Amino acid sequence: MKSIVSALLSIAFAATSAAAQLNICSASTVGNGCGPTLTVSFSPTGAAGNQAITVDGSGLHVDGVSIMVWGSTPVNVTLPFGNCPMFTTFLWGHPINATGTGSYNWTRSWPNSVQGQYYIQLASLSVTAGGDFDIRTSNCELAICHL
Repeated sequence: MKSIVSALLSIAFAATSAAAQLNICSASTVGNGCGPTLTVSFSPTGAAGNQAITVDGSGLHVDGVSIMVWGSTPVNVTLPFGNCPMFTTFLWGHPINATGTGSYNWTRSWPNSVQGQYYIQLASLSVTAGGDFDIRTSNCELAICHL
């Protein structure tokens, strides 16, 4: 009986210890773009240890098309029509709607069960009065969550 109680206590302690492990999340700049500014931040949300990731952009084209790019592979590629750098390959992303001031804000939950890292960068495209394309990219942020 003593060994059964000891085993149950060990299992309970292990389960409690595993549940108590929470992600540590941070973001840091890995490269500078040529205009827009990107800020990535994390804040605790809910009782399950999840984090809210917030992506804030400013300086995007007001009258253009913008995109949020998430990648897992770092690169350093100069884009045409502005000679701005991209610092990640495209893994996931979508078009974004900048406000009338060229800003963008996006927040989602990052589950505590997910450990990993992603490079995040914004880009915007506009057509100039002369009919040329103008591409701008933000700084690239490396967002990391780990135990």
